[in-house]
Amino acid sequence: VTVDADPQADGRMVDVVASLTALPIPPAVFDVGLGLHVLEHIPDDQAAMREIARVLRPSGIAIVQVPLSDSATTDEEVLDSPEDRQLRYGQADHVRMYGRDFESRLNAAGLFTVSITPRESMPQEAIEKYGLQADEALVLAVRRDSTWAKAHLEELAQALRRGAF
Repeated sequence: VTVDADPQADGRMVDVVASLTALPIPPAVFDVGLGLHVLEHIPDDQAAMREIARVLRPSGIAIVQVPLSDSATTDEEVLDSPEDRQLRYGQADHVRMYGRDFESRLNAAGLFTVSITPRESMPQEAIEKYGLQADEALVLAVRRDSTWAKAHLEELAQALRRGAF
């Protein structure tokens, strides 16, 4: 099932048009959720993070990526003009720039997280081939209430770091 708030923006075919803050999806149905560079566009990111946790199955995993700064905390001052957002957040349609507290924000929304970078988990030739930023973290998240998923997430991260995949 693919979900997008504005599929016309890039011509994608999607199954559901909805906001990530209020998905018309029953709880605990997704095995995998993928949200790459999405949350920085959503004014109420905590609602979106709670929705990710809500729709994941107890054995499900979400892969989330956002632009990150070196700041300790997320910068999310409300800026009205696209020009101000461009200057402050790097893109006119961003509403925040996440800091090192990103994972704690996901944890507060009911998710357990582990982050891994391409540099940690794949050969340099793959990073170059796919045009990845070597140190831009992918955050792997599972429901915090799933002991099984939390244990297996740690195992997955360790295997990725060893190059087992």
